[in-house]
Amino acid sequence: MVQDPCQGLPTGPGGYRYITDDKACECAAYQVDWMSGESLVGWKMGDPPRTDCTVQEPTTRTVSGRVYCEDSSGTYAIPNITMTIIRNGLDTAYPKTNQDGNFSESLTGTDPGFAVRLPQAESGGPWVLPDGELPTGQAYSDMDGPTQIAKDNCQNNTYEMCVADARENHTGFDFKYSNCSPPPAPQCTSLSMADAVGNPIQHPITPQQEILLTCNGNVASGLTIHYQFRVGRGSDEPSAETISTNNTHLFSVPSEGYGGYAAQCRICTGTTESSCQEWEYWPL
Repeated sequence: MVQDPCQGLPTGPGGYRYITDDKACECAAYQVDWMSGESLVGWKMGDPPRTDCTVQEPTTRTVSGRVYCEDSSGTYAIPNITMTIIRNGLDTAYPKTNQDGNFSESLTGTDPGFAVRLPQAESGGPWVLPDGELPTGQAYSDMDGPTQIAKDNCQNNTYEMCVADARENHTGFDFKYSNCSPPPAPQCTSLSMADAVGNPIQHPITPQQEILLTCNGNVASGLTIHYQFRVGRGSDEPSAETISTNNTHLFSVPSEGYGGYAAQCRICTGTTESSCQEWEYWPL
């Protein structure tokens, strides 16, 4: 009877029969048994004995990709993101993206099939990026995407990206975002004045005269803002801020109001002081 010593071992990835620690058996030796009925009475190795038994290390396989944002303003890596690599037959791996946004994980010894996922925000929650921002100041939550660059071979689309065969090196499992820069901060560039109906002011300004102040500024499309105005005379403290949803404010000169006045305006994107630009200053 001729037996292959490898035949009693289970077949694993790559079609090899494994001994231990993913070491494949490729032994060409054979064994001759003498049987009495169903009992083994003796055996010897083939004549001459074969000594070319080898243990082959399994082929190293990896999956790699990158997490980044790219648009007309540039390309920005997203570092320190803990990815989730689900590997069939092995434990789930959690590699982090490096400073260039790259990640890599071993698939050696993995049964066919694996999946690549973003971090999970919380148990049972969405698979998204954590809180953070790009060097441009754009919050991760305000970016668009991601677009999965690697082809999606998932059968049920429950994973971001996956492949049915883990017996090769898989590269380019990228998560690409866009809208990488926040809109430019609004800025009041000038403050103009006119009479109450928009005609040029005729000097000198008189008490109880109404003056229409207009804040001219640069505001990105779609940005929600409001304007603040204040007016002061000479060295007096300026008046309390007047808030307006449009860029104009109608100021009435006090009846005892001879003297030099100054008006200021600024644009705010929220309710806090830090959301407002610095006050601008022009004399009336």
